Amino acid sequence: MDSQALTKISSGLYVTGVKNGGSFGGSLVDALIQATNANPPHIIFCSMNGNNTTELIKKSGEFTVSVLGDDVNPFVLANFGFQSSRNVDKWANVEHELRDGLPVLKNAAAAFLCKVEDIRIMSTHNIFTCTVENAWLGSGEPLLYGDYHKNLKTAVSAAFTEFKTTGKLPADTVPLKTEATNEGKKEQWVCTVCGYIYDEAVPFEELPDDWTCPLCGAAKSLFEKQWL
Repeated sequence: MDSQALTKISSGLYVTGVKNGGSFGGSLVDALIQATNANPPHIIFCSMNGNNTTELIKKSGEFTVSVLGDDVNPFVLANFGFQSSRNVDKWANVEHELRDGLPVLKNAAAAFLCKVEDIRIMSTHNIFTCTVENAWLGSGEPLLYGDYHKNLKTAVSAAFTEFKTTGKLPADTVPLKTEATNEGKKEQWVCTVCGYIYDEAVPFEELPDDWTCPLCGAAKSLFEKQWL
């Protein structure tokens, strides 16, 4: 069997975002399809066995998907595809924003919030059947898997080699929130539903997972760290 034939299947490339303790994990994936157009829609998503992101998704039961655009910086693919969120905060290396408490890439062609309904464990991958709980339309055209193999694969490897050699991020992937930007400001956790600012003695990260906003009852996962 010629496995290169599989690269001709018209799929895209995607970045997942999932809770990882007090931060976020995620990885680069190519196996995602829309299964139904029901209300809510369903997708089928595959993630490798033993991958930290796979375990985090199974633990939390929800994740985001950012659809990569055809103008994506090759480093973004290297950042999420060539290292593990067990020991690297990948989201700290790229511009992103929180949607419903989870990260999505800025300038993504689209993004989705997915909730796991069913898991089937195969020899190499976990197959997740999920509902799409929310969706956001970006701009531009999606990057296709075949175009990655034809046009970007070498550039992705080169971008990662340069990053590991120099320690510098490409200019157009540097996160907006840097230490210089936040100098003199206070880190606070803000409810994305009602705007309540948590300002109690117990650190926000140490609150139990079932803690809710005292003003509107929103879940802890819907709070976003901001500098005020």
